Amino acid sequence: MKELSEDLKNNLYYLEIIDALIEEYNIELKNSYQLRDEYTEFIQNESARLMDDTVKLIREKEISFIQASATVIEDWKEQTFM
Repeated sequence: MKELSEDLKNNLYYLEIIDALIEEYNIELKNSYQLRDEYTEFIQNESARLMDDTVKLIREKEISFIQASATVIEDWKEQTFM
């Protein structure tokens, strides 16, 4: 678990991924949240949720961080952009 905690330090891993995905798939979403000064809070909340989901998946399925993270990110993309 030590490696996992380093990968997820301060949710930075997911913060960067979420920001990049929003810019790629729906820049209007980012602009909308920024206009209301809610973008930082939104991506922080989402990154914390993704981190929690990743840890849960690793524990339940006994899979690697990379596998769990890829699954969680793909699910998040489908829920958010599809």
